[in-house]
Amino acid sequence: MPSTFSASQRKIEAAHAKQQPETPPTNPSYLINLKQLQGAIFQAAVCRECKNGSLYFNELKREGWAVHLQLSCTVCDSTMPFWTSPEIDGKGRQPKEINRALVLGMRSIGAGHSDASNLSGFLSLPPPVNQSSWAAHTRLLADNVSNNHLT
Repeated sequence: MPSTFSASQRKIEAAHAKQQPETPPTNPSYLINLKQLQGAIFQAAVCRECKNGSLYFNELKREGWAVHLQLSCTVCDSTMPFWTSPEIDGKGRQPKEINRALVLGMRSIGAGHSDASNLSGFLSLPPPVNQSSWAAHTRLLADNVSNNHLT
């Protein structure tokens, strides 16, 4: 029995059927302006140790888009260091998930390290990991794809 829809309509319907909404990630990342976050924390949070001091951020280190921050008290100098991105399981120095996601995202659209550097600049984000770390992420992603799973 012939279809009552034109070939174009069938193609459009097929395209829409493929574009099912993605399930939201269970652990999403967010781009946050640290100055705004700093202001909110400074106004709303008090130190757990002395119960008096306000908290502020110190940047300790950067690894690509991941930042090692430290919350410090204005009164008692207690500190709490943390990374803005979790680490990926691995050996030796642990790479950060946000950097792996950046490499995967850029590679999936056919872009490389210099494109990621340009994107970072346009978005006022820190530069991506250095070229050798980028290559290591790319190799691991390629290995995982060839083994049929992603990390």
